[in-house]
Amino acid sequence: MQGPPGHHGRSSREFIDADRVLLQIGLKKGDIILDAGCGDGYWSVAASKLVGERGKVWAADVHRPSLDSLTREIFVKGLRNIHPLLADVTQTLPVTTASVDICLMVNVLHDLKEEGAAGPALTEMARLLRPGGLLAVVEFKVMEGPPGPPIETRIRPEQVEELCAAAGLKMMRQFEAGPYNYAIIMTRD
Repeated sequence: MQGPPGHHGRSSREFIDADRVLLQIGLKKGDIILDAGCGDGYWSVAASKLVGERGKVWAADVHRPSLDSLTREIFVKGLRNIHPLLADVTQTLPVTTASVDICLMVNVLHDLKEEGAAGPALTEMARLLRPGGLLAVVEFKVMEGPPGPPIETRIRPEQVEELCAAAGLKMMRQFEAGPYNYAIIMTRD
């Protein structure tokens, strides 16, 4: 992935309650989370509140304007536990192996799959997760939009499970993340 993803749509803040979904995933005080493909940082900021002072949020995105927006929000809100990374999540990130409690991918995997880059990204997420760590994938339901990408780009939960299994991750559970999205929780043994 050499530039911003092909679909850089509306922020999910318009249709998903990040706090509710992060709590359902199991994010808690003191956790270390990677928001892979963080966009404008909506999920990173929500995670920042939940992990507290002892926790850490890595916010990675390949799109500089998105990270610039997040950096401004970090400054304005005085957030000290979010660390923006201008990085391609399909490459090795400057984060220690097996140091992350939760890797989060919100409305990102469908773009990576379309670009043929899902495998490397999921392998990198698996590298970063501590044993027992979780990968939380939030994606658009396969239904006509908007919001979201064209229906032919959307991926079914079974496809997410297949892609993750190839990276050594196994399915734990699935839940509704909002009217247009589902969430799948995978784990690394």
